[in-house]
Amino acid sequence: MLVDNKFIFVSLPRSASTSFYISCLKNKISVEHYDNVIGLGQVNIDIFEHDNETIADNIMHAHERLTSLEKKFGNHYEIISVKRNRHERFLSLWKHVIDETYRIGEYDTFDRFIKLNVDDILFYKSEDLIYNNKKIDIIKKIACNSNYKNIHPQLATMINILISPTSDYHNNDNRIKWFDFNKLNELENWVSDKLNVDFKLEQSNSSKHFDSNIKLNDNFINKYNLIYDIYDLPKTNKTLI
Repeated sequence: MLVDNKFIFVSLPRSASTSFYISCLKNKISVEHYDNVIGLGQVNIDIFEHDNETIADNIMHAHERLTSLEKKFGNHYEIISVKRNRHERFLSLWKHVIDETYRIGEYDTFDRFIKLNVDDILFYKSEDLIYNNKKIDIIKKIACNSNYKNIHPQLATMINILISPTSDYHNNDNRIKWFDFNKLNELENWVSDKLNVDFKLEQSNSSKHFDSNIKLNDNFINKYNLIYDIYDLPKTNKTLI
């Protein structure tokens, strides 16, 4: 998103992106998106009369690629984003997917998802994420529905976001100024100085009220790394090989 026509914020899933967006709305900071539908700002409730979880459920919130944003707004803006521990981020996103199944009324899927283990989720290969037809096959298998058209659109979108590498959004661009998820006060200070406002991140985490069957342990980390190392840890030094 383009923020106050001063910088681009690359919104990564489960990396304070919703909190950042809500904070912009509450501070009446101009935000523009690549997608014109999102850019219309479909906020159907008074954001000052509801809690942040209700707001998050009622606003259109997008994760857009840096390449798309620069295609629309140009490449002369500073770029910032939030980097979170990649394993914690994935697990947080998986819990969010589970939460979404309940929110949209997919109760049978919710009951099944909370019982899935790491082998039920991380069964695919790195190269499967390159091709759209392969990603659709992954979505169908996780959703346990052989007909992609019968999967709830919101659920299909959430699973797609889950399995997509974050590099799809930031492209490992070395111009990005990264802020640590565990030191968000530094992001607040930077934005405050940049926009000359007292910018404080709103708290928003809709997936703390339940747990999943997948845990942050060596088994999960090893399986995750096998798939995502090539995307998360790109080879930057050129060699003869």
